[in-house]
Amino acid sequence: MKINPIGRYLDTDSEGFLINDCTDRADMPWEEAILAGSAFIRNQWGDQLHSLYIRGSAARNLAVPDISDLDFFAFVKEGEYRWTDPSFDWSELQKNFPFVHGWESPVTTFSPNLFKEYPALAFQVKVHGRLLAGTELANEIAPFLPGPDCCFQYRWLDADIVAFRQNQQNPANIRSLCKLLLRIGMELSIVKGSPYSPDLYFCFEAVKLYLPELEPMMFKALNWFLSPPESPAAFEEYLNEWIPLLNRQLKMLGFETT
Repeated sequence: MKINPIGRYLDTDSEGFLINDCTDRADMPWEEAILAGSAFIRNQWGDQLHSLYIRGSAARNLAVPDISDLDFFAFVKEGEYRWTDPSFDWSELQKNFPFVHGWESPVTTFSPNLFKEYPALAFQVKVHGRLLAGTELANEIAPFLPGPDCCFQYRWLDADIVAFRQNQQNPANIRSLCKLLLRIGMELSIVKGSPYSPDLYFCFEAVKLYLPELEPMMFKALNWFLSPPESPAAFEEYLNEWIPLLNRQLKMLGFETT
């Protein structure tokens, strides 16, 4: 599959803080799918819904048919949820919008101290979230400078490798892990001075410029995100070859994965 430079680096304001680049609405038919998904989620939670957001390529009007997901995330008023998958049945929406690759809407219980306890979620709201319903929470969150305060993905590396090894036959686990590896590459790069982007091509580009020793690893991750290998053994061999080097880079820059 041809790799196209889809996406962009995020701009910063006059003080260097990252600017949320979500658009007010996406182009059709993506906006129609977003609104349908929003109505579905609001119906599921009813009066319990506090705030509903969308993030990712569709929120930034960069979605690609058959590749991009619709990544919603919700806050509710009660319960004990922390980025929990509510296991909604998306089948009717998928039938109506077949160009959407996948649907998700993890849920978190809102509390006054939530963002202090969970800065990764604060980052999603402030930098990547477009409000669809309920109360806007971004105004409660301090802005983010590109650098260590934006680095969260590396914390899930070990868990995602375990998930792949427990279910190697699922291509979705390979895609998920490839996406994570590219995002970790971006985190390593912004610590070394790169501008920030969540977009996978630009994650690869940043590594190419700032961490060239990891370029072959990230190039393969980008290719396999788009078209996972048929053999899980090939991906296992790739992990065995490259994860030790990635962990060394993480440690050198002050990150610990365990």
